[in-house]
Amino acid sequence: FQAQHGIRHQPRSRGLGDVYKRQIEVAAKKYRKSAEKFMKEMQGNGFGAYIQEYYKENSKELWYRIRVGAFVSKDSAVIVAHKIRDSMHVNSWIDYVKETKE
Repeated sequence: FQAQHGIRHQPRSRGLGDVYKRQIEVAAKKYRKSAEKFMKEMQGNGFGAYIQEYYKENSKELWYRIRVGAFVSKDSAVIVAHKIRDSMHVNSWIDYVKETKE
């Protein structure tokens, strides 16, 4: 991942060396300032939140996903998702994503 100012760009697969991990998506915001505000609120509550840019092909819009972690085990991701729900009062979901080893 390339991280700059808390923003991570979706990695592209290169084939060999790909690793599957789980990320918790807490929200998706249309506006960067809104995403940054929510990310900082999550970080203030002790979560390692970051923003991932996402281009929606069907609407041709750039959105900002607020995510936490890159968990190898589903159990670890579920535990953190429950902590997010209990402390932030928001529902989240777990994505199973491919990350590329550098």
